[in-house]
Amino acid sequence: PPFDAVVIDVVLPDRSGPVLARALRRRHPTVAIVYASGYAELEGHDREPGVFLAKPFTPVDLGLAVDRALDLRQAVEPDRRADLA
Repeated sequence: PPFDAVVIDVVLPDRSGPVLARALRRRHPTVAIVYASGYAELEGHDREPGVFLAKPFTPVDLGLAVDRALDLRQAVEPDRRADLA
């Protein structure tokens, strides 16, 4: 894909963030996902693997969340490759 990671708001105007994440993962199985939300109760929401980032957040918080999501992607990537074979 042309990107390594995406930051997705959990609540979007036309669909939910988890629905968008599932669509992205179908096309790009190894993309790292950061879910952002001002609703802490959505942290455990049914979603693709990724990192939850509570709003409001700082640029440093965002950078750390993206780093964690990329690390998680590295841990999941071999399993996803086996599923795609």
